Amino acid sequence: MRQLLNKANKGNKQAFATVCRLPGDVWFWEESGNMAYQAQEACLKAFFGKEALLTQEAQRRKCAALRRELAGESPTPLETLLVDRIVLSGLHLHYAEALYAQHLETFSLKQNEFYQRRLSLAQNRYLSAIRMLAQVRRLQVPAVQVNIAREQLNVAALGSS
Repeated sequence: MRQLLNKANKGNKQAFATVCRLPGDVWFWEESGNMAYQAQEACLKAFFGKEALLTQEAQRRKCAALRRELAGESPTPLETLLVDRIVLSGLHLHYAEALYAQHLETFSLKQNEFYQRRLSLAQNRYLSAIRMLAQVRRLQVPAVQVNIAREQLNVAALGSS
């Protein structure tokens, strides 16, 4: 199957036609069409090297666990997109932190300033994604209307979602 997929991805029209006839629920459609997954995989290979299979898999599992934890039971499509953004930007932020720490003592002043800016930008993207997810979830909280003896009371449900 991998050979067929590789051929199709390298322009082999016969292999491509064969792959396109496969059912839509086959694993590679989801994997290949998921740009967040593709970005994560590219980052793992770039950060740790193509041969660091164990480190990549450990990070992949950590990302999957965080994704499940943040998404919760039944995330909306928007929540899923934001969770993917949080996981990916968190991966980038933590890698930038590790890289900075590994070379801290050898950086020139100019290199130090560059890495400080890089860290700040990565942290801003990460925190922005977290804030956006929290905001989306707050907006999804249903308002409850209760009528008590002809008096109307509007209450926003807290802690749901």
